Amino acid sequence: MDDYLNKPEGVLNMFSEALRILDRNTVQYMIEEQLDQIMEQSERIEEQQKQLDSQKEQLSQKDEQLTQKDEQIENQLREIARLQKLLGGGA
Repeated sequence: MDDYLNKPEGVLNMFSEALRILDRNTVQYMIEEQLDQIMEQSERIEEQQKQLDSQKEQLSQKDEQLTQKDEQIENQLREIARLQKLLGGGA
C-alpha cells in the first residue's frame, strides 16, 4: 500500500492495463458476434436460394405442361377443322 501511495503511477498503469485488456476482449466479442450474424445470414440466404431453385423447377414443369396442353389443343383444333371440312364437303 505504501508503494501505491509513494508511486501512484503504478496504480494508473494497473488500471491502464486492465482497460486495455477489457478493450481487447470487447473487440473480440464484437467480432465474434458479427461472425455469428454473418453465419446466420449466410444460412438464411442458402435456404432462400434452395426455395428459389425449387420454385424455378416448379415453374419450369408448369411451363412444360402448358406447352403440352397447347399442342393438344392445336391438334384438336386441326382435327375439328378436318372433320368440318369432311362434313361440309359431303353436304
